[in-house]
Amino acid sequence: MAPSDTRRRAARAYERGRALAAVRQLAPIALLLVGVPLVSGSGPGWAALGGLLAAAGAVAVWRGGVAGRAARAGLLAGLAPLVAPIAAGAIGHRCAGCGLPATLPLCLAVCLATGAAAGAILGLMAARESQRARFAGAAIAFAATTGALGCVFAGASGLAGMAIGLALGGAAPLLTAAARSR
Repeated sequence: MAPSDTRRRAARAYERGRALAAVRQLAPIALLLVGVPLVSGSGPGWAALGGLLAAAGAVAVWRGGVAGRAARAGLLAGLAPLVAPIAAGAIGHRCAGCGLPATLPLCLAVCLATGAAAGAILGLMAARESQRARFAGAAIAFAATTGALGCVFAGASGLAGMAIGLALGGAAPLLTAAARSR
């Protein structure tokens, strides 16, 4: 066996191991990304988007680097707004009635609060990265898409609430880190 064959096999085995590790890490999240839209009544289109998001996250984690760290962080931070419909249902709220003026404030508040929590987590993590802007951009994109799969139950106002929460929650840690680095 030639040394080049051995190197090729080793490289293939290494990449296969990294790909399997990424799939193993994200499998539970993938189940949530596909399952929550189906359980909350958002529909199969949103569940399909969840499957695509899980695949994109697995590829980013497999590739590694800043994008891999950001994808993992964004998917994990986005779990809070993703499971918001389940949490609201646990306290007796039925998201199917979110169009009613009496129940909309709860949906909006839940999406805003969970978005702010996700944004704050990502802002703190991005502040520690050398490539803050790249990390923050990728992580927020993954978190926003993940959260949208849950907050879509409240319609456009739920999505807007989550987006505002993400932006406000993540702004303070990033601005603080930028001021310290000057």
